[in-house]
Amino acid sequence: MRPVNYQGFARKQFQALKSAKKWNAYHSSFIDAVVEYNWTALEPIEEYYLVHCLRRVLRAGHNRHSDLRNPNILGDSYLVIDHDGVFHPTDEARMVSRIGQIDLSMGNLRTGLDRSLLTALNQAYCGVDLVDDLSRYGRIDLPKNLTDFCQRHTHIFDKVFELIYSEDPKVQKSVAIWAGMPEFDTALAKVHS
Repeated sequence: MRPVNYQGFARKQFQALKSAKKWNAYHSSFIDAVVEYNWTALEPIEEYYLVHCLRRVLRAGHNRHSDLRNPNILGDSYLVIDHDGVFHPTDEARMVSRIGQIDLSMGNLRTGLDRSLLTALNQAYCGVDLVDDLSRYGRIDLPKNLTDFCQRHTHIFDKVFELIYSEDPKVQKSVAIWAGMPEFDTALAKVHS
C-alpha cells in the first residue's frame, strides 16, 4: 500500500493526499484493520512494505530490494544505467532527466561515475527521493525531515516498533505471522534498563 505517486499522471487523475500526516493516519488505521482481520482469518494478509520493514528490524541481513531500503544511500547499492550508458541514481531520476525536467545524470560508461553529485545529494537517516522532492517542492535541498518522503518512512518504522512492543494478542499474532514465526516471542520486545 502506498500513496498516489505525486509525480506524473496519477496525481492528475486521483486526488493525492497533500500531507504525510493524513497518509500516515490512513496507513496506520489500515494496518490496525489488517491485524483485526488476521486474528480470525484462515488466510492472513500483510501489507508488503510494512512487513518488509518489520523483517529488516527483526532479521539481520534482510536488506534486499535496494530500491525499497531506507535509508538508501544513492550510488551505493545500485545505479540505473540507461540504454545510452548514462548513469542515474534512481529510475525516477532517469525519467525526469529523459523528459528534460532536470538532469540528474552522474556520468556514463565511457567517462565513469561522478561522485561529486552523489556527495551533494546523499543525506542520512530516512533516505532521499529526489524526484518526489522536485515534484512537491520544486527543489531537492530541503532538510529531509521536512519532506513527505521522510515523514512517511519515519511513520512506518514507528508503526513497526509500536507493533513489536504491543501486548495485544491480536497484534502479536500478526507480528509472528509476518516475521515467519509459529508464535510471538516476547524476546522480540526486550526492555532495556
